[in-house]
Amino acid sequence: MNKLHFRMILVLLLPFVSLLGWTGWLVYETASRFEVTLPITGYDPRDLLSGHYILYDIDWKKVDCSIFKENLCPKTAFVTSHRYYVAQEDAPILEKLLTDEQKHTFEITFAYEKDEKPLAKQLLVDGIDWHDFLTKKKGK
Repeated sequence: MNKLHFRMILVLLLPFVSLLGWTGWLVYETASRFEVTLPITGYDPRDLLSGHYILYDIDWKKVDCSIFKENLCPKTAFVTSHRYYVAQEDAPILEKLLTDEQKHTFEITFAYEKDEKPLAKQLLVDGIDWHDFLTKKKGK
């Protein structure tokens, strides 16, 4: 194998190694942080550029601030609105459920660390993972 072939292989492998390293870093960051589950409100089911997502705000009126290590709600650490991406075929169902807030509660579990950007881990509907909730709902 000459130097040209070796360099070509390195150039071809670089994106895969970079993606693998970035994914590993995100998994580590998510696993090493404190988990906090917060109630959410609001939605916008479509983004023409990015596919389907739920746009939400944290409902700070319903948050028990004692769940945080500092016993204070770190409102400034969380952006005013967030996006949680969902599968295209599930977006209309979640959109309908989210508009009827009287019947269902929505929460997001974050990986949180003081002075770091919170990472959304899981969307919960009535206290269970949204995938499981929709599977149960479709099974009825």
